[in-house]
Amino acid sequence: MNTQRVTPRATRPILLSVTTFAGSSTNGGDLGHYDTSAWATQKAIQKHFGLPESTLDMGKSNMREEGWGKVEDEYQRHKPLLHHFVQAVYDDTQKAAQEKGLTHILVHRGLGPPPA
Repeated sequence: MNTQRVTPRATRPILLSVTTFAGSSTNGGDLGHYDTSAWATQKAIQKHFGLPESTLDMGKSNMREEGWGKVEDEYQRHKPLLHHFVQAVYDDTQKAAQEKGLTHILVHRGLGPPPA
């Protein structure tokens, strides 16, 4: 396993990435109701794993043009960190699943309880 010493100064962007991504990418704000840090992370996921560009369509269609420009700027500014973060989350998830003997995980996102 590759381990590197991370200084407190270097951990701040990582912690911000984790905290931001843990929240919703639709938290609101002045960019058309989307959080640029969360969408920059989603763009990193799309690029890192070679997903189709259409995986970002919701953000692009619901965000004002200047908002998506800020996403692009943030992605370019933090690209190496974002890709490192994405790979680290993937590696940790794979390790945890393997340790539990899981081969498949069914995920439902954005679902509420059934109507009464």
